Amino acid sequence: MSIVADLPSCLPFSSRLHWQCLSDNWTELILAIYIFDKGDAAFARGGAEKMAKEWDPFAIDFAAIRILRLVSELGSFSKAADALGTNQSTISYTMDRLRAAFHDKLFVRQRGGIAPTPRCAEIVACAGRLLEVFEGLVQPVDFDPASASGPVTIACNYYERSIILPRAIAEVRRRAPRLVLDIRTAGAEGVAHLKRGEADLLVGPYDVREESFYHRHLLDDHYVCVMHKSHLLAGRRLRVDDYVKASHAVVTYGGTWRSGYLRGLDERGLSLNQVVAIPSISDLAHILPGTDLVSTVPSRIAPNIAKSLVARACPFPEPFQIGMTWTSRTHHSAAHRWLRQLMGRLAGTLPYKAALATAQDRRRGSAKARA
Repeated sequence: MSIVADLPSCLPFSSRLHWQCLSDNWTELILAIYIFDKGDAAFARGGAEKMAKEWDPFAIDFAAIRILRLVSELGSFSKAADALGTNQSTISYTMDRLRAAFHDKLFVRQRGGIAPTPRCAEIVACAGRLLEVFEGLVQPVDFDPASASGPVTIACNYYERSIILPRAIAEVRRRAPRLVLDIRTAGAEGVAHLKRGEADLLVGPYDVREESFYHRHLLDDHYVCVMHKSHLLAGRRLRVDDYVKASHAVVTYGGTWRSGYLRGLDERGLSLNQVVAIPSISDLAHILPGTDLVSTVPSRIAPNIAKSLVARACPFPEPFQIGMTWTSRTHHSAAHRWLRQLMGRLAGTLPYKAALATAQDRRRGSAKARA
């Protein structure tokens, strides 16, 4: 143990965060425990002053700021290392330089990872804007999709996979065949996928209002009712009483999303006669035909469910929007920017007929006008 006790003085690092870089070797595990317990105290006694002298703040480069921003976004040294294709010791060494330059520990441990200090958040916000400008400057003026390569991960759900992605994937295969698209389910974890770097692009009805996130509107939609063509309500316009009393198959989206029409009903103190709950719109093709069930779905997807179903106007259409969200990590990437522009352009060409105003909507609008 006396040998282990003397080791920290000859190591090039002292912060307790570096214990993550050590292997499972028993000797190094003992060293990790020692560093975890003693590292911060040693750094506070003299390490910071020594490093501050060695690292002039004006010697900090864009690469270091980029690493700082990525660690802040992902909340992990190891995930930042994976994203950059480097090792964790490189990330730790860069953090030591930045701690010395800015005289701040930058990150604190929290459950499930690390979180930036208030000073670190300020640095990332200010220096990050400079970095974004620089990233824009270094991108090639001319971009050739045919030569673009690498993976792009898109988080979305059944709706986007049915309405937007088919055309987008076909166009990507035609114009940028070397791009690899990884499509994964977003659900309630869509924003978290972006923050953890597990997705490059989030597509769906998400309203993300956080700094360092970017958003672009793709398309509008609203809700309609679908039922088998032999249903008693299939031949007439649905009144509110008809709609509420009908037997409903409600899509729960795995319990992670409450649709706008349900929130509209809540606001009016109404509730549906729900007799079936299903996790996905895709299940309706097997459940609705030949039954007395009614389901409420986005208008753009209604024609795709089953040929034996018909769509009727919903008394609570509750219009909503679908958009794309991404972070500063991919904001200036030429390939990602090209893909976002492609998806935006294709979404704009999709046919759409807006919902007619219902009697409730007209009355509510008149009341607002009088107020």
